[in-house]
Amino acid sequence: MVPQSEESKVLAKYTVVPEYGVIDERESKELEITLITCKLGEITLPLYLNIVGTNNNQPCLLNICANSDGPKVTVTP
Repeated sequence: MVPQSEESKVLAKYTVVPEYGVIDERESKELEITLITCKLGEITLPLYLNIVGTNNNQPCLLNICANSDGPKVTVTP
């Protein structure tokens, strides 16, 4: 994973687990992305993934699209 840019952190912050690793031929790997939004409304955030040996060694762009509608609060007597 390419580290998140500081400019994008005003919209939301994300973590990716694992941050790096090796995927063998004909295998797949799941990534867990945790997103914490910093503003309400629709958010589109770039996430760059480095895949060595492909795309002229340029990172692949993945867009994280989310709709942040704020916390849900329930009050009981």
